[in-house]
Amino acid sequence: MISRLKIILKETPKWQDIIEIKTYATDISGYFAYRNFEIIKEEKIIGNSTFLWLIKDKIKNRLIKSENFIKKFPINHIERFFDLKEKIPEISEKKDTGEKIKVKYSDIDINNHVNNAKYLQWVIDSVDKNILIGKCLKEIEINFFLESFLGEELKIFKIVSKDNNFIFSIKNDEKEKARIKLKF
Repeated sequence: MISRLKIILKETPKWQDIIEIKTYATDISGYFAYRNFEIIKEEKIIGNSTFLWLIKDKIKNRLIKSENFIKKFPINHIERFFDLKEKIPEISEKKDTGEKIKVKYSDIDINNHVNNAKYLQWVIDSVDKNILIGKCLKEIEINFFLESFLGEELKIFKIVSKDNNFIFSIKNDEKEKARIKLKF
């Protein structure tokens, strides 16, 4: 499962652009496995990403050390694009966006929890359309904290930081599920 990710886009692909995505494992450390992605258009890298993965035993519901699981997969042992050690700062003066989400069946992945892409979709859908139309998304960072499940009710909170980053928190009544930072 994905714990953290960061994507930086130098150029946003447009409708009908053909892109290529190259990906490779960079290293493993304890419970963590890192993977880089390159987004390529016309033989030019237009974006980079690093994902931080955790491996969970579905039956025992416990984390597995990556070294024990990934022995049979190739590791490139090259530098990660992004370190991902720092979490997105918690937002204290968050404002309710008014977006309430009830997790639907189409939000669920093969592991019976919300697909990671849905969190990004939910926050983008909560951004004012004038911002989305007038600016290009340059950076995405996500910290996943807890899984969300079918039928669960979630709310989105946000702030706009001094440097114009949008920071979102997705929560149920008790716990934060994910924190997302968007930079336009």
